[in-house]
Amino acid sequence: DRKRIIFFSLFRFKLSKINTLVYTNFKIAVAKADRATLNKAKKGLNDSRIELEKAWMKPFNELKDVVNETCKLIGEASSRIDSKIKETEEKEKQKKLDQIREYFEEHNENLILFDFAFRPEWLNKTKALSVVKMEIDELFKTVDDDLNRLKEHFAGEAFYIPVIDKYTSTLDYNKSFDYGSHLKEAAIQ
Repeated sequence: DRKRIIFFSLFRFKLSKINTLVYTNFKIAVAKADRATLNKAKKGLNDSRIELEKAWMKPFNELKDVVNETCKLIGEASSRIDSKIKETEEKEKQKKLDQIREYFEEHNENLILFDFAFRPEWLNKTKALSVVKMEIDELFKTVDDDLNRLKEHFAGEAFYIPVIDKYTSTLDYNKSFDYGSHLKEAAIQ
């Protein structure tokens, strides 16, 4: 392709000469011929560039195809592994949830609904089952204390059961106490 480089160098030299020509009305035929020559040279030059580019890029494009296909295969393998990991982790979470629910139900003397007491962080891998059981025990202790305090304030009242129901559905002492106080005020009026 050394010939092409020499040809293009000579052509550029001639081109610089053509750029200095002045075409008059009498030389229109010469101008048309020069224009046709330039357009033909432009097309030939661009066609040569495209041909060289294809030849030069062929090894790269082959490598690119191999890399893309390999990356696709790697991605598929990784996805299969990922789905197996997620499936295993989901089974572990479900097993832990079943153990938590079982412990909760065995120790639930006040019949608190599991869904109201459940904390999503209990299922974290980093949270040991022994810690979850300790938190459940603390929750039940708090529930016992709160129910005893509500009993002190509202036992014997006609609305005692609704106050207890409010507490067991919210596990919020303050809301339940306020609710009971509101019912007590309404009953007095």
